[in-house]
Amino acid sequence: MAVLDLNKTVYDNAMAIPEFLDITDTLGLQHLRECLVTKEGPKIINMKQLAENHELPVEDVIKAFEAKGIEVVGK
Repeated sequence: MAVLDLNKTVYDNAMAIPEFLDITDTLGLQHLRECLVTKEGPKIINMKQLAENHELPVEDVIKAFEAKGIEVVGK
């Protein structure tokens, strides 16, 4: 089972979870696809910081990943 760790960087989670970008797309974070390749940010910030930066409740992130059968840790 895949695990999303809210304390790990966006980059680490994206590399560990194949469907990561598809799920973040549904949260309105389509720009992450390009950012993962061209920017340092995803390698520095964690999932909680990402949600805060985009005024997205962390609970929505948790629900989106859990709905796809992904365990969420670091709540």
